[in-house]
Amino acid sequence: SVRTVLSDLGAKSITHWDGRKNHGCSKSIPEDTDYVLMLTTFLNHNMMKKYKKIAKKENISLVCAKRSVGSVQDEFTKVMKRA
Repeated sequence: SVRTVLSDLGAKSITHWDGRKNHGCSKSIPEDTDYVLMLTTFLNHNMMKKYKKIAKKENISLVCAKRSVGSVQDEFTKVMKRA
């Protein structure tokens, strides 16, 4: 699962928001966030734009991947190497 991959890569806490509906656009990124992972297959475009902008402003690494274990692992590893 995606959660297993993230745990294997060192994630200690994972917060999930449903990106298919607009209700997720009203949430704030927690202060202790190191990475924002966006699963682009089902993501609402307005939500993606909003959190991409916030992540950049707050200097939080952004990972965009398709909703598959392999894609998440590949994209997350690329971003971790840059950090």
